[in-house]
Amino acid sequence: MNRRIEKKVHRRYLADIGVELVQDNEWGKRLSNLSIDESIEIGTDELPATFLKLYPTAKKYKLNYEIKRVEFSSIPTSESSWWEVDNDTVYLELHPLKLKRLRWHASINIQ
Repeated sequence: MNRRIEKKVHRRYLADIGVELVQDNEWGKRLSNLSIDESIEIGTDELPATFLKLYPTAKKYKLNYEIKRVEFSSIPTSESSWWEVDNDTVYLELHPLKLKRLRWHASINIQ
């Protein structure tokens, strides 16, 4: 796939994949157990079933993302200024594997 098209496809699904990952119970547990700067690579086959049900056409693309636990201070204020900060919060960064400058950030509370 052409790099420009690959970027558009990955950008199109980035936020939706991030939302589905942090809301999925199994993924939520895996993500909350990550250490700072530890990451997980995610391919199309590993995406939550809820995402693939919403976007069945995503299966035809070879989507590859990396989700990493980061420190709160590494997230731009423009994206995190309204977040509540406490000891049970885990901060995450999701980006396409080959396009590290295209990022989406989230926070989840450890259950």
